[in-house]
Amino acid sequence: FVAAGLSGINLIMVLIWLPESLSQEKRKEIISKDQPTITPKVLLEVLRRPKVGPILNISFFYGLAFALFTTMFSLFAQYELALDARQTGYVLAYVGFLIALVQGVGVGMIAKRYEEKWIILVATIILCLSLAAWAVTPSIPVLLLVMIPLALPSGVLNTILRSSLTKSVQADEVGGILGLSASFESLTRVIAPGLGGFLLGSIGTWAPGLVGAGIMIGVVFYAWARIVRERS
Repeated sequence: FVAAGLSGINLIMVLIWLPESLSQEKRKEIISKDQPTITPKVLLEVLRRPKVGPILNISFFYGLAFALFTTMFSLFAQYELALDARQTGYVLAYVGFLIALVQGVGVGMIAKRYEEKWIILVATIILCLSLAAWAVTPSIPVLLLVMIPLALPSGVLNTILRSSLTKSVQADEVGGILGLSASFESLTRVIAPGLGGFLLGSIGTWAPGLVGAGIMIGVVFYAWARIVRERS
């Protein structure tokens, strides 16, 4: 009920305060155009675009690594740290608060001081190390400390990657590319529970974290090659 109430307040705030970004003439122009059908061929063409493709690839694999954490954390907390549902909920609320704080305050301050390419690279490195640390967390106090560097790059990447996407396409493509990005994010949430459950059940409670860290190692090198070096 609280979540529904917050969503209702958010809806009212959007209706009252969020301005339309496109003029009436621009909206009519977009509506009059033939909209492309999303097909595998179109998707591959989008991924081959030099600015858009790398960001979408980073978004997908970063999302998969982080989804391994979010979907497997409750089982990790139960089996490794003996936390009950209420205690696990408190920890996840703590992580959510940190992410919200970063997105609401920290991202703006960071974006003003550093280039997006360096923010993306550093955030992926921190997330890689944090997932590895989560995998071997021995106690609740250590877990609470590990959650700080784990939550912060997630809040940063969610915002910066979307910002980079909107800057990499034409104005009339923004909605479509953000929708495609959201679809990629949804796909990670389909893959992660099955993959994470298999790793946790077959190997151990530490496996989802280390596999997530391994994925992020690949993302770090990819971000360096396709974002940092190519934009320097």
